[in-house]
Amino acid sequence: MKIRWHGGNSVSLRGTGYRVVMGLLDTESAKPTKVGKEDLLILPYKLATYTDDVQKGATKQEPFIIDGAGEYSYNGATVQVKSVKRSDGIRTHLVSISVEKMLIVSLGDLDRDLEGSETDFIGTPDVLFVPVGGTGVLDHNQAAKVANMVEPRVLIPMNYNSEDTAPEKAGVEEFLKEYGSEVQPEGEVTLKKGELPSDTTDVRVLNIDLK
Repeated sequence: MKIRWHGGNSVSLRGTGYRVVMGLLDTESAKPTKVGKEDLLILPYKLATYTDDVQKGATKQEPFIIDGAGEYSYNGATVQVKSVKRSDGIRTHLVSISVEKMLIVSLGDLDRDLEGSETDFIGTPDVLFVPVGGTGVLDHNQAAKVANMVEPRVLIPMNYNSEDTAPEKAGVEEFLKEYGSEVQPEGEVTLKKGELPSDTTDVRVLNIDLK
């Protein structure tokens, strides 16, 4: 599996026969990264404008879209989506994907501590995408607390300021300092189930890919 970060809470997972895009480049423009007709697009909340545009053929190709809670199947992947309320009452989605014998979880735009049923939903993921930039999502302290509680095998920060794409948010450095990790950003992360750490959490930081 190859993973890229496209800014905001938008990440893509690519493997043999599938490509999954989760999230939006930013909540202000409410635009996802480029998707094709064979892709699965999972939105962090119901977004009628974008969904309507796709249905009208406004996009180049039409992906399969998930924008609500439930369980779905896509090209060998099992997707579960849980709708939760943020601290401001706005709903966002927690996403769990089982593919290539790995459990992948994204916390979307979460801005508060996890609650009981949410912890059960997340379980112990192989890969956790966690927002860390604050201002509408978890800040570096909250994100570190969540990461320490969940204990994923691979932790990938998202939703922070990179290359001045989200100046209202903090950079990833504050989170890395709080979490006690020193890593260099990379363009793409490649993961295989048999190569994941067994008793530690491997933090991977991605350069933003705006293509």
